[in-house]
Amino acid sequence: GKKALHDGSLNLTVIVVDASEQRVERPHKNSVAAIPARKSAIRQKGQIVIDPLEQQIVCVATGTGKTHDFALFKRTRLALLPQIVLLGNTGYQGVDMLHPNSWTPFKKTKLHPLTPKQKQQNRLLASCRVTVEHVIRTLKRFRILSSTYRNRRKRFGLRLNLLAAITNLHQ
Repeated sequence: GKKALHDGSLNLTVIVVDASEQRVERPHKNSVAAIPARKSAIRQKGQIVIDPLEQQIVCVATGTGKTHDFALFKRTRLALLPQIVLLGNTGYQGVDMLHPNSWTPFKKTKLHPLTPKQKQQNRLLASCRVTVEHVIRTLKRFRILSSTYRNRRKRFGLRLNLLAAITNLHQ
């Protein structure tokens, strides 16, 4: 089902979304889990939605590391009111198709460099988005999220939710 961010208890006007990856211990040779052919790192991804004014985590979602940030956002199916402003990084390009009141940075190309106004808007957006980076840093103070995750991958979402609740208590 959809996760609603517009119930009466939350009075949100702006939310910031970002995702963070974490390394996962490789499965043992005899385990049933499929081992990829190449020896690259296996990762889990956690997406965090925060209220930048209170610096509180509002919503958490998880996926595998190879899941793109925007695909993870689409899969979570957040129900946002139209007046809520959504701020995201370049990984969320195209989110304005799902939620028209959203802001992502402008990207330059070889043929179209950024104008001074676009650069100024990118800097303003980055200064608003830095709060989510600080919240991710506070989550990673817990060693379980900063080093290699060695527990069951099915329970990664549960542990991320618990650590988000503890972080909200300390904020």
